[in-house]
Amino acid sequence: MRTAATAAAAVTLALSGCAAHTLNTTIPPGGPPWDQSALSPGLRAKAYTRIMVVPPSGTARAEFEGHLNRFERSFLKRGITVISPAITGRVAAREKEGGVETGVTSLSDVERALILAKKTNAQAILQVGSWTWDDGGTRFFCGDTGDQLSECAAKTFETARFRRAINGGRTLIFLGRLIDVESGEVTASLDLRQGSLNNFPLTSLGHGQQFEVQEQMDQCSDKGSDVGRACLEAEGRTTSQVIEHVVGLVTQH
Repeated sequence: MRTAATAAAAVTLALSGCAAHTLNTTIPPGGPPWDQSALSPGLRAKAYTRIMVVPPSGTARAEFEGHLNRFERSFLKRGITVISPAITGRVAAREKEGGVETGVTSLSDVERALILAKKTNAQAILQVGSWTWDDGGTRFFCGDTGDQLSECAAKTFETARFRRAINGGRTLIFLGRLIDVESGEVTASLDLRQGSLNNFPLTSLGHGQQFEVQEQMDQCSDKGSDVGRACLEAEGRTTSQVIEHVVGLVTQH
């Protein structure tokens, strides 16, 4: 039976260079999420203090509740007031004016949120457009000697004399936007990706420790195994990392 640390490293290892090469070191957590977001030049000056978070369209609140809770905690720790998206349901309720239904049930989630945001004095809406997990992820390690490898970019990896690539896990993709309630202006267009592989507790990966991706994926699905628990913990840390990064972007602190 593999130890927890070795089990957590159930990923494919590709090695190039000297056949006697050994990498015996602790693999640190990966860097921040890959970020292709675009922010309005005036975002910092707006200094929003009241924000509403809207889940992906068509997503049942219960399905996104855990993520909403993390968003709320992250905002609150920064002193930002969070307006619950649950109150948007009031707009969808049948309202009558002179006995005639207003037809607001045809509004989109964001349109309903904008109406309620004004009534609650929310200044901005963080709309989560997409929250999905894709298979796959890679971390690259390279160096001039076989005894000293450090994490490197993919382009550097291609020409490195000694190199090792670790593949596996899943990648979280976050797409969203920050909308100013008063003007309707999109003040931030958000696009972030982070691999759970960056948060696996990979340690002491010596020569000869090689595992197949399929083996890793099979064991990740076994939530009661050491690998399964390590996968869940890594994805939990990845989720928190992405949320903290998003909140940092939209609050600018």
